[in-house]
Parts: sequence; structure tokens; C-alpha cells
Amino acid sequence: MKKILFTAFICAGLVISGAVSAADFPAPTLYGRVHISAGYVDNEDGSVGQMESWASRFGIKGNYLLDSNLTATYKLEFQVDTTDNPKSSSNHIKGRNQYAGLKGSFGEIRLGRHDTAYKGATAKLDPWSDSYADYTNIIDSTHDKRADDTIIYLNKFENFSFSLSHSFENDTPAGNGDGSVTGLGVNYKTEGLLLAGGIQDIDQDSTALKLGASYKFNIVTIGGLIESIDADDSTEDETNLHLAASFKITDKGSIKAIYGQSDIEDSEDQSLFGLGYEHKFNKKASIYLLAASSKNDGMSKSGVSEDATTVSAAIKFNF
Repeated sequence: MKKILFTAFICAGLVISGAVSAADFPAPTLYGRVHISAGYVDNEDGSVGQMESWASRFGIKGNYLLDSNLTATYKLEFQVDTTDNPKSSSNHIKGRNQYAGLKGSFGEIRLGRHDTAYKGATAKLDPWSDSYADYTNIIDSTHDKRADDTIIYLNKFENFSFSLSHSFENDTPAGNGDGSVTGLGVNYKTEGLLLAGGIQDIDQDSTALKLGASYKFNIVTIGGLIESIDADDSTEDETNLHLAASFKITDKGSIKAIYGQSDIEDSEDQSLFGLGYEHKFNKKASIYLLAASSKNDGMSKSGVSEDATTVSAAIKFNF
């Protein structure tokens, strides 16, 4: 009898302990996106049908109170290739933003793998992100990136927000800071206006500066950004330009166009043009048709080389 009572007491304790733990540490939020396109790619080598997974992903995120003034935050996000048969599992699933953080009246600090402050500053100026017409085809990818071994600070004051990040990334004790990445991103947003900018330095490599803006009035949104890359060896300085416009033609449908050009010293200019229609059923689901054309590898960061043209249809579902 004593054994039975003792067992019942232990079980009850575990149940109560579990209830307290569940209350103190709420369950994480599961989320993700499946984004797949199918279409044709034509370049100097010929044409081919192609299916692509555009940063399809899944993850968990959450937060819980540590005390009345401090909150723990976390995220573990993974990218999944949903269309190809990779040669190894290492390129089928890869890490995206993954961090642990602390949030309070001072703002939020995150530690882990994270988009740099420079990258996040202008992300909302890209109407065709994760597609053949993604503006990262034009914007410098050595700066506009997700970095390993990163600490980032974020804060917001009414319409103004900013972030400051530092990544140790390729630095070693013998490197004395070589390869470390330090950047600042700022945003100012009102009902129709967004102003954005960022500056970033990669030690012993280059410094980048970008400024951008968008404005929405009635059914039209226009925007653009300009980026300057100053290489430490002065041999590969760049000036990159990206322009975008969106026209809402129905309650759920918009026509979106972009033009980008990358001017690299001592080489031929790269350019990219994209035009498409997106239909948003709701905040969770959309479909689109997109045509894109590039010169001099202007679409190479989307996996299409040389002078090329692509036509694709895609579905994008969030959960």
C-alpha cells in the first residue's frame, strides 16, 4: 500500500511539475514556408525546363519571461530543398537564422547565426525576394548576407528602428580581426513612406554603404536603392542600383516590376529586369507568374548564368 501511495505521490508531482513547466515555458511556435516554381530557362547554351525551391523553410521560435523585466527569445530555422535530389544531405537542409536572445526595455540582443544588420535594413525593398528576380542578383552578396558567429542588437523607437551587428565569422586569434563583419542598419517608417540604409565593414576586405526608400500612394508603390562597395585593394569597387514598382490592379492582385544594374570597375555591367503578376489569396498563400531577363550574369545568384531569360509560375504557402 505504501508503495502504491508513494508511486501515486510521485506521479502527481510529475503532473504538477509538468503543468508548472508548461506555464513557465510556453510551447514554441512551429512555422514555415513552401515556395516552389516551375518554368523555362533560356541562355546561350539553350533552353530547359526547370523547377526551383526558393528558400522553402521550417522552424520553431518562441519566448518566455525570465522576470518582470527580461524575456528569453529563441529561433531555430532551417532551409529545405524541396525539388532537387541532392548528392548529400548536407546541401538538402541548411541553417538559416538560429539564435538565443534576451529582450527588455533596452531592446533585444541575439547570439548565433543571423542576417547582418546591413542585410535586414533594406529587405522590404525587394518585391521579388526569393525568385529569379531577387535583388540579391544585383546587391553585393559578400555584404548582404547571413553571417555565422554573430551578435546583433535591435531596438525600436516609435517610427524609427535600428540594428547593430558584429560577426567574428572568419576571424582567428592569429588573424587580429581579419574577416570580421561589423554593420549598422536603420529604418524610418510612416504610413506610406519607408526610408532605409545600412553601412558595413568587412575587415581587410571592403566597406559597403546602401540607401533606399519606398513610397505607397493609392494603388502604386515605388521604391529603389543604391549601393556603393569600396574594396580595400581598390580593384573591385562597385555601384549597384535597384528600382521597383508595384501596381495593385485588384483587391488581391498586383503587377510588380524591377530593374537592377551592377556597375563593377573594369568589367561589363550586369543588369536584370523582372515583370510579373502576384495573386495573394490571403497572408498565408499566393501564386505568381514571373518573367525575368538578364545581361552578363545578371541572374547568376539565382542560378542562371550568362545572358538569360526565364519564365516561371510559382506557389508560396506559409504556415
